[in-house]
Amino acid sequence: MSDATYPFSWNDHDLTGPGADHLRRAVRNAQFVLIGEEHHDRNTPLFARTLYAVLRREDGFSHLAVEQDPVGIELALSPGQRGNAAAIAGGLKKWPTLLGFASDQDLAFLADAGASVAGPDAIWGVEQAQSPVRYLEELATLAPAGRAQDSVARLLDRARAEDRTRADFGKFLAYDRQALPDLRRLDALWSPAKGTRARFLLDGLVRSAEIYDYYVRGKAEHDPALGYLNATVRETWLKAQFTRQYRVAARSGRYPRVLFKFGDNHIRRGVGTTGAWTLGTFAADLATFDGLDSVSMLVVPIGSDIPDWQHLPKELRLFLPHTPSSGPVLIDLTALRPIATELLQAAPSSSREAAHALLFGFDAIVVLPGSAPATWQLTGFPAP
Repeated sequence: MSDATYPFSWNDHDLTGPGADHLRRAVRNAQFVLIGEEHHDRNTPLFARTLYAVLRREDGFSHLAVEQDPVGIELALSPGQRGNAAAIAGGLKKWPTLLGFASDQDLAFLADAGASVAGPDAIWGVEQAQSPVRYLEELATLAPAGRAQDSVARLLDRARAEDRTRADFGKFLAYDRQALPDLRRLDALWSPAKGTRARFLLDGLVRSAEIYDYYVRGKAEHDPALGYLNATVRETWLKAQFTRQYRVAARSGRYPRVLFKFGDNHIRRGVGTTGAWTLGTFAADLATFDGLDSVSMLVVPIGSDIPDWQHLPKELRLFLPHTPSSGPVLIDLTALRPIATELLQAAPSSSREAAHALLFGFDAIVVLPGSAPATWQLTGFPAP
């Protein structure tokens, strides 16, 4: 694998070394660069922050798409919070579940992206709704007087009672078995017009409750069909929310160039491990449609207390150097695809399918040794 492995270095502002040079060449014609991550790691959002700084400075990237609630991103870009990680954390004290990923490192990344790019759409949150309280508070100001307004008020009271702290994450939308039918009844009763703020907020709540409902019932009933529906509806929602913001940005007549940071299963091309066609597939096809490229990378953080790579999945170790590196490395998977047959035959039969999905689902692997779990000092929330 040595011919496809490139060491590099990074700091707060730059990437240097052979791996950095290789990455620069790879993204030169890329409309989208996609980072697939393990959530709640310290180094991954810091690396993403540096990469985005390089992409902004050298390649004109001006948008960041993240696996975060769009209303939560509105908070992060609001006056008083924009560009200030501590201020964003302060805003989250009122709505603890508003941002799914609110570690110190993730908030620093959002703050830097918000401070570095002007405009209300610098960051695109494309996740489903996370905080029902924040949504319902605004819907309460928009609902027409009468039955719709009364219904919103009752839902808001329940959401406030059930989603009070970070530990209550998902209690209303996922585990209140009446949330989805009640939200659907509200939608039928009110039926906000397409394109309105109320329509956007109510759609977010209904779709989120539906996604969570499939997930919770699938786990409880051990029903893979419900798990597949959860994954498919969620990926469809991610694509729809991305498209909504992409269309706004494209009105300028220029194709927006975007860095993505999502869980790795959303970013890999093809069918993800949950059986759904992924957001990463959609982005790659859209870039092709626009006459440009997309580059996706799997970021693998390694804890400083782990001396080797034996804890990693076999399908991943197949593509890594035999000797673990003490510093960051980039493995160019595109260079290994011509010898895919030989590589995959060498893999254990139990991991061959997963290795094939990895080899063709990502363009590169970035290994970041010396990492650790993310910290949560700014919000004071418990670590996941």
